[in-house]
Amino acid sequence: MTLKRTFIFLMLLSLWGATSAKVKVTAHLNFGKTGNISFVSAPSEVYSSDSKIKLKSMGDPVFNAEAPMGKALKGDGCILFHGNGDGYTGTQAIGKASDNMILEVWVKARTHTHGETHKRDIDRIRPVVTNGVLGEGYSIAQKGKKWVFVGGKSGNVDIGDVILDQWVHLAAVRDGDSGTVWRDGKHTNNFTPSTSYGDGFSIAASTTSKYPSYFNGDIYEIRYSIFKKGAFDPESDFLLYYEKKKEKSQARTAARAELVKILESDGLGKELVTTLSTALCKKDWLIE
Repeated sequence: MTLKRTFIFLMLLSLWGATSAKVKVTAHLNFGKTGNISFVSAPSEVYSSDSKIKLKSMGDPVFNAEAPMGKALKGDGCILFHGNGDGYTGTQAIGKASDNMILEVWVKARTHTHGETHKRDIDRIRPVVTNGVLGEGYSIAQKGKKWVFVGGKSGNVDIGDVILDQWVHLAAVRDGDSGTVWRDGKHTNNFTPSTSYGDGFSIAASTTSKYPSYFNGDIYEIRYSIFKKGAFDPESDFLLYYEKKKEKSQARTAARAELVKILESDGLGKELVTTLSTALCKKDWLIE
């Protein structure tokens, strides 16, 4: 290999960065193909992509022909939950509390108050998705004007502000002894992981307490994935739509190709070397 090519190789190696982690999807619920007419009743039962998770409906959730990131233009929709007793519930949690996991959801809130007037009621936890049960598991939820994560030993952890009628991707990641929460692919806070899951999985509803609470808004999809400790890569492992990132990647590829072209072109101070000499220098220029 020539000295010039060695230099080029090292330059490109420094630009490539780390490769993406490999995550294993345990359960994926996508409501995009549930129907194609707004405000008709959603299915009485929904299943994860591997059919291992079955959830039964409560109340009257309905299909809504809206979806994040241009998915609606492709015919996708979501499920609208009115916040008055509708949701989906199952009898078992997904995975184990010891999992290195990603729990994520695409969601859109429709109100801050849920029709309540007392601050205590406005600030009630409104679960979007709960793996286990509140207090024994993990929940991504709304609390008034905030998205929160509930679980582990950290209590309620702030994920970010609720912007009404705007799609947002929310996620929680457990990696070893550390937990992190994310909003639209950006790390916003930390939590201490749980040691156990209760029996249950629910969407838009919490019925295990004395005062049941429900979420009012739209949910497009939910996913639970596991990975080997230390292998999580936020640049590639979330359920985000990476069209813009792909465009940036293509631009970087083109820039690298242009860089190589420049490096290989003739110029002052450049010398093409086809072989490396094994002869000792007669004179040490550095010492001189």
